[in-house]
Amino acid sequence: MKRNSINIHHVTSFSSSPFWCVFFLVLLCKTSTNALVKQPPNETTPAIIVFGDSIVDAGNNDDIMTTLARCNYPPYGIDFDGGIPTGRFCNGKVATDFIGKFHVAFSDVILIIFREFPQ
Repeated sequence: MKRNSINIHHVTSFSSSPFWCVFFLVLLCKTSTNALVKQPPNETTPAIIVFGDSIVDAGNNDDIMTTLARCNYPPYGIDFDGGIPTGRFCNGKVATDFIGKFHVAFSDVILIIFREFPQ
């Protein structure tokens, strides 16, 4: 009896292809969101507050003097400029650092995309 087999390479290459990136970008463009609070023109966001796990929040407890768990010594911070520990439980930047750095450029691109597609 001959068994039907699935080409594993084909399934893997499809799941890691740019198809999903394009799919989610189109999905993002087609959905509309309204802000709960409208920001006045020419204003910037003062901070990004994220409640989450260690992927987005590396913690910072160097100002708490009563704790024994500190992170103000190597190897923490070895991937930052100069390799200086910053008091965060990570050795480099996390996702929210990059979002905070590039959110202005990214939000401009999203606004341009939303203007192109009528809602």
